[in-house]
Amino acid sequence: ELEAGLWFQDVVYDAKRSDNEEESARVAAAALKDLGLAEERVDRIARMIRATRHNGSAQTKMEQLACDIDLLSLAVPEATFRRNTRLIRGEYGHLNDDDFRRGRAAFLEKMLGKGRTFYGEAFELQYGPAATQNMRSAVERLKGTGEW
Repeated sequence: ELEAGLWFQDVVYDAKRSDNEEESARVAAAALKDLGLAEERVDRIARMIRATRHNGSAQTKMEQLACDIDLLSLAVPEATFRRNTRLIRGEYGHLNDDDFRRGRAAFLEKMLGKGRTFYGEAFELQYGPAATQNMRSAVERLKGTGEW
């Protein structure tokens, strides 16, 4: 179920939309039902996909694990994190630079405000410090020099 959810998690992705996870969950549900997967399993997978909105809705261990995996990109080495941020900027080409900076900084500050990045203790211990450092540095750049 976890693997299926991760495969379908961003099957619908458009930076201009706010319902990507919901639409991805719908696509996954339809495809998995067509493959004959039991309704209860389809529902668990769809809930897991929706949980990757990172809005605090992850309730089960599987939903939390999917969220932790989704957030691992915050804990990559700094050079990779900065490159990824430039790539994310490209995805948001419809925004002007100031709006992108504000939106990206707001997202990162929201993540920092949670007190921890990851649900799982092992994830937090291993990856939390790097994620926190990357996010703090990025917020400083976005609000200071304006760099991505």
